[in-house]
Amino acid sequence: MDNNPALAAILARLRPDKAEAVRALVLDAIARQFGDSPDPAAVTRFLDDIRVAQSMSGIDIDYAEHYTHMHQAGVDFMRLVQTVKAADKDYK
Repeated sequence: MDNNPALAAILARLRPDKAEAVRALVLDAIARQFGDSPDPAAVTRFLDDIRVAQSMSGIDIDYAEHYTHMHQAGVDFMRLVQTVKAADKDYK
């Protein structure tokens, strides 16, 4: 991962005093997301998303965070609806 151009591009935009801590956070997130032997293409897409976010304005980041929370709430709600519907005594 040390020679990853996308990771290097992310780190190059950071303040020097923050770079190592952010690098550790990114590597930890990759390990949690993709496991011990991640697909390089998936990791590149993940890092590309971070690079895009680096150039977003604060308001755009706020909107993306809001949308993410709303999406998760919607997914959770639909899971609940599907469970209730499947348990309905008249459901076929």
